[in-house]
Amino acid sequence: MRKLSKLAAVKLTDANAERSRDSHATAIGELQALPATGLRVIKGVQLVNGVDKFISHGLGRTPESVMVSPIRIPGILLTTPDPTAAGVIVETRGAQLNGSPIDGAQFVVLTAFGFNTTVTVDVWVL
Repeated sequence: MRKLSKLAAVKLTDANAERSRDSHATAIGELQALPATGLRVIKGVQLVNGVDKFISHGLGRTPESVMVSPIRIPGILLTTPDPTAAGVIVETRGAQLNGSPIDGAQFVVLTAFGFNTTVTVDVWVL
């Protein structure tokens, strides 16, 4: 992911110009701090039915939101929702691996249930 540019630490000699520069710098800094500027898309995540999948997201903080695309099943074209498919994908916060808690600032944990096959999704974290 492309990093956002840092604001230049420049001091202008004209007081009005400096107030304007400072106002712009503050507004831009506020925009850069919004969670949406850190949106990450992790493509092609394969979820095996009933198995926790630990996904490294690279945000450096616990995500505000985790979203999952519609499922894809290799070899099957899903053009309309299948009323017989009762599958669900669950995000597990506070998950553990070998008795140790998973760091939410590094990983999200997703589990697919009820699909009876491996499904592929894209995951958005912000």
